[in-house]
Amino acid sequence: MAVFAPHANSYRRFRAMSYAPVAPTWGVNNRSVSLRVPAGPPASRHVEHRVAGADANPYLVAALVLAGMLRASSAASIPARPSRQWIRAGACRRVADALARGPGARGGIGVPCRRVRAEFLEVFLAVKRRECEKFGALVTDRDYEWYLDGA
Repeated sequence: MAVFAPHANSYRRFRAMSYAPVAPTWGVNNRSVSLRVPAGPPASRHVEHRVAGADANPYLVAALVLAGMLRASSAASIPARPSRQWIRAGACRRVADALARGPGARGGIGVPCRRVRAEFLEVFLAVKRRECEKFGALVTDRDYEWYLDGA
């Protein structure tokens, strides 16, 4: 998620009653899942990766998606059943910490050299944590309006 939603503002789309995915699910013709298979004839069938926002780095997104596909194919994993439920939930606020703890993510970033990958992840996480701190400290004019309206 730190790559797919790279800015604090990126999480605004992950909210109730939106079509942004909020769970690691897939489904057929379901716009609330992470991986969507649109209905249609088999010749035009494809998979939509719906997690990454327009503000994500396309090269990092492609590297992580391909690394995930490689890991899934080499592990001979069987996908879960498709979700038929439309998922509506809030967004995660601790993405950088989850990335730092997740052993799968550390090996999944598409950088061939382990040392470079570790250094990249360290810098990437430092930037993301700082962005979260700055975003959390920001009080917008809209916030002041809501506070004054409620008083």
